[in-house]
Amino acid sequence: MIKQHLPFDTNLKKRYQNYQVIKLYEGGGCYFGMKNDKYYVIYEEGTLADFIDEGDSISLNKLITEHEFTDKTECLKFIKKLPDNPRSRYRIIIPKELE
Repeated sequence: MIKQHLPFDTNLKKRYQNYQVIKLYEGGGCYFGMKNDKYYVIYEEGTLADFIDEGDSISLNKLITEHEFTDKTECLKFIKKLPDNPRSRYRIIIPKELE
């Protein structure tokens, strides 16, 4: 797995194929996407930007984190380890591309 931060203004829907929600949570969400035969889990915490000073580009550019996987099984294992609460209305959704 390769982990990196993306610029805050990254257009995630254009960056990935099959971009979809895995899980929503207070402050953001966790998403799945694919590109170039790789699998991605993306944490997007953009709703927290309201609490960061506009001039603080370092903090703003840490609100989107991309986890890259070359192996479908490893990506699925990563997703299954995400915290999940059976009583929450925001449950983990396993992407059909990984089933």
